Amino acid sequence: PKLFAAQSKPHKSMSMVHAQCKDQHASDSVTPLLRDCLRTNNIAHAEALIFTEDLPGIKAFNVMMNHYACEGDVLKATVLLDFMLSRGLSPTAVTYGTICKAMAFHGQVLLVEDMIKTMTKSKVAVNVYFYTALLIACGKHQPPDAARAERVFQDAVSLGFEPGRLFKALSKTTGASRARELMSWAQRFQGLQGLHTVDKPLSRALMTWGLPPSPSGPSGKSLMCKSFN
Repeated sequence: PKLFAAQSKPHKSMSMVHAQCKDQHASDSVTPLLRDCLRTNNIAHAEALIFTEDLPGIKAFNVMMNHYACEGDVLKATVLLDFMLSRGLSPTAVTYGTICKAMAFHGQVLLVEDMIKTMTKSKVAVNVYFYTALLIACGKHQPPDAARAERVFQDAVSLGFEPGRLFKALSKTTGASRARELMSWAQRFQGLQGLHTVDKPLSRALMTWGLPPSPSGPSGKSLMCKSFN
């Protein structure tokens, strides 16, 4: 891709590496080489390994994706995802989670929501990590969106995720006092056993039963509401 064109020329031994990898399992042979390049900050060679016609496999892509996420480079992470898809590779929950990590720390709430929507359509399991990423994104958003964070927390609890695993990210956005109120609501809500499933979430009225009024005003759009799905 043109985005990666302006970089140093790969070492002459790189063609030998490619030849060696073509004769072996690509994901097993490329990944250690890729990690070595990233460890020594040899990004040009790492990208040369990734953006070849025959190589590599999903594991190597995830390693490269993690590098971009740690650098906070959402653009390159997204380009890499598109490149994976163009090669017919199916992203895993690890792939999506890695991209969401980068998006979350940039406060890109809508992009994280879009990733969750894409995962759902692709039948990739969405776990509590992605709702944590959404809460982090709400906190990193400028200005921080406490009302939306509350809505994310409500959605996660309604889907059966453990509220305690979301508390830290929630409290950083809503404040500890409000987060404790929401935790108390979540514990009462979970007492309504058998009334909610992933396939049939509760109505908004029942979800918010007993929920203390939000000091942040109207909350953001639910991931489960009709306009999002």
